[in-house]
Amino acid sequence: MAGRPLPDFVREAFCIEYVKTLSVKAAARVAGVSETQAWAWMKQQEIVDRIEGLAKRRAEIALVDAAEVLSELVRIALADPADAFTPEGALVANIHDIPVHLRKTISSIKVEELFSGRGDERAQIGTVKEIKFWDKPRGLEMLGRHLALFRDSLALTTPNDGTDDNTLAARVASIVDALRERQQAIEELL
Repeated sequence: MAGRPLPDFVREAFCIEYVKTLSVKAAARVAGVSETQAWAWMKQQEIVDRIEGLAKRRAEIALVDAAEVLSELVRIALADPADAFTPEGALVANIHDIPVHLRKTISSIKVEELFSGRGDERAQIGTVKEIKFWDKPRGLEMLGRHLALFRDSLALTTPNDGTDDNTLAARVASIVDALRERQQAIEELL
């Protein structure tokens, strides 16, 4: 198939998968092209524009904006688990008794009923409730990054070769993808 242009749906499949996974490798696999070809596409303005359009559309469909994301980060970062307990120190009996702002920070709830005996003598002797919250340190880190509280910065310089910002952003994104894939490969080896 060398020399013949690929159908538009192949590029579209590539763009859709990239927006879903943020992985050039995964997008190349779905589109059935080599990674080399995929990286070349990431430099093409029409591909960059399509990816940006799909990402914007995805955000619109999700009905989430930056303010809502920031609001959720604040909830996670500042959550006080004490709000899930009565003044006597017992976990509230009903999930609806936990304030909404705290409920939104819960990642999972596990309830285990404990029994004793067998058959007709079987009786419930207790209940274990476990509530897990979203990662507070990660929430604080992300919020701190948004507020520019940290000084870890990366200065990117490129020669003034006329490359526009979108193309540079696509290059940076591809470098980040490559670093993620390397880190994942290292973690799989360990």
